[in-house]
Amino acid sequence: MTQNIHETLETRLGEKGWLTGDITQYTQDWMGELRGDALGVALPANKDDVSFILRAAREHNVSVTPQGGNTGLVGGSIPQSDGAGNRRAIVLNLSRMNAIHEVSARQFSARVDAGVILSDLHGAVEAEGMQFPLSLGAKGSAQIGGLISTNAGGTHAFRYGMMQDLVLGLEVVLPDGSFWDGNRSLIKDNCGYSLRRLFGGAEGTLGVITGATLKLFPGLRAVEAAFLGVSDGDKLVRLGSFLRRELGDFLTAMEFIGEFGYEMAQRNLPNAARPFAGTYPWQLLVEVGASSGRMDLRALLEATLEGALSEGLIEDGVVAQSGPQRESFWYLREEQAEAQRLEGRSLHNDVAIPVGAFSEFVGEATRVCGEILPGVRVNAFGHLGDGNVHFGLCPPAGDGDGEMLFGKSGELAEGIYGVAVGLGGTFSAEHGLGRSKAGLADKLRGGGERGLMRTLKGAIDPDGLMNPGVIVAG
Repeated sequence: MTQNIHETLETRLGEKGWLTGDITQYTQDWMGELRGDALGVALPANKDDVSFILRAAREHNVSVTPQGGNTGLVGGSIPQSDGAGNRRAIVLNLSRMNAIHEVSARQFSARVDAGVILSDLHGAVEAEGMQFPLSLGAKGSAQIGGLISTNAGGTHAFRYGMMQDLVLGLEVVLPDGSFWDGNRSLIKDNCGYSLRRLFGGAEGTLGVITGATLKLFPGLRAVEAAFLGVSDGDKLVRLGSFLRRELGDFLTAMEFIGEFGYEMAQRNLPNAARPFAGTYPWQLLVEVGASSGRMDLRALLEATLEGALSEGLIEDGVVAQSGPQRESFWYLREEQAEAQRLEGRSLHNDVAIPVGAFSEFVGEATRVCGEILPGVRVNAFGHLGDGNVHFGLCPPAGDGDGEMLFGKSGELAEGIYGVAVGLGGTFSAEHGLGRSKAGLADKLRGGGERGLMRTLKGAIDPDGLMNPGVIVAG
């Protein structure tokens, strides 16, 4: 490899596999707030190409930023700029590696390439009468490799687990270009360190995930949903506990939004309609599902909601009468991030707290933010079942360009995360650390934990070329 990095990669990958023109879509996040710099974008067609790219990068002392659908919010897939003298990067985007190799009804598994888009996987497995339960708002863009690398959570995590829990096996190209093939379809494979767990959530800092075998579940033959109005946060928590007890394993989702999020959706999204006339501080989307067609889920859900109403846990509610109406409920919840983006420049914060501390967290974090920036508007939404709160911040009225908001972004983030950690929670629930939170992790997590991560990083990637600055800063 005596050529320069451009010649080396263009010779191997061709014009479609090595891009150096306008690559802005690969070097900034979807919010347009985080921007980086890259020599070019490599789009491998197979794992051998990935191996070649990593070996070439090592020879030319160039860092590599693995990238899936680039739907993240913490900068983990944005190449590091060399403005401070850092080594320049190439982006390694997996979008061309998008084959679904096998969907097995016998094994309840699917073997896929890392670049497969989540919604495409959903369609493929549903055609075989099965489901892959991970779902999130970016399902039309997010890729399997990126979802594994960030250990995505989504709307059904409390029922089915995080992305790591849905991975049976992995295929990974290591920083030196060698392969680890652990792409097996086994639930029980207890032969030492759980390497698939190590690479899941590593955000491309330890290697490049090129393929995976995923766990599937029986398809849902019956699904029912309701949208509920709740008068305060304490009732919301009590309602969640009540629903989990009464609905058991049939309960598949409990997703909440606040009144401000409701108003933003109506303002900014087409066809965002209120399911009921009243306005309430909190709304909860409840979904139940069964793989058996013999269950009368509608009767079960309605009886449960009657019980919740009699106990004073809900003020209003609507049970979906059709599939389109159920989808309209999900539209309100899943498009909250998009509604906030269309509202103008905003900040996203991803925390998790013990479910019982929900009301205390929202109240205290809102108070802290109001002291730091009077008039700041809070959009809290998320996953009631696992305590994951997306705590969005929109500028105060009159701060149209968000200058005041972004001028206080660091102080606001530390205030929010301090409240979460103080209540026994975490400052990153499902978005990962990326570049945005790597330094914060050093402040808020113990030195032993952070030191162990640096030891792992140094052992597997001694040259520090894999996504430098992500997870462990410096």
